Amino acid sequence: QGKDSECEPYLRDALDKSRRVLGADHQVTMKAIAAMGKLRFDQSRLAEAEALDLEVLEKRRRVLGDSHPDTLIAVIALGELRVAQKNFADAVSLLAAIETKAKLAFTGGNAPSWANLLKNIGAARAALARVPAEFAAAESDLLQSHEVYLRSRGEQHRDTRAAAQALADLYLAWERAEPGKGFDAKAAAWNEK
Repeated sequence: QGKDSECEPYLRDALDKSRRVLGADHQVTMKAIAAMGKLRFDQSRLAEAEALDLEVLEKRRRVLGDSHPDTLIAVIALGELRVAQKNFADAVSLLAAIETKAKLAFTGGNAPSWANLLKNIGAARAALARVPAEFAAAESDLLQSHEVYLRSRGEQHRDTRAAAQALADLYLAWERAEPGKGFDAKAAAWNEK
C-alpha cells in the first residue's frame, strides 16, 4: 500500500524479536531481514538496504546453500540494488551467475522472481550496451520479463509497468547508439503502456 512509515515500526519489532527468540540464522529472521532491506530500498535508503541485503545473502548462502530459492531471491535483491546504485557491471555479474538456476527454480507461481531477475539483468545490460548485439540481449531479457509480469501480475501492476519503462529506456538508448532505425518509435510505444 506504500505506507512505509506505518509498517516500519512493526517490521523492526518483528525483526528484533525474531533475532532474540529464534536466532540470527532462523528462516523467519532471514525473511525479516530481507523485508527490512526491501523497505529501505523502497525508501531509497540504499546504503542501509545494501547492508541488510548483504547480511541476508551471507546467511542464506551459509545456512541454505547457493541453489536454494531463498538464496537466489537474495541475489536478485542485491542485483536490483546494484542497478539502483548504477553499478551495472556488478549487477550483470551477480545475476548472470544464477540465471540458469533461477530459471529452473522460479516457475509457475514463483515466476515473478524469474521476471525480477530478467528485468534487472536486462536493465543493467541495457545500461552497458554499446553495440547492436548487446542491445538485443538486453531487449530479450526485458521482453521476457514484461511477458512474465503481464501473465502473472496483470497490465497495471507496478512491476509490469517498470518492465515497460525499462524497455522504453532501452529503446531510447538504442536510438542514440543507432539513430534512424525506428527505436524512438518503439520507445514511444512502450512509454504508452
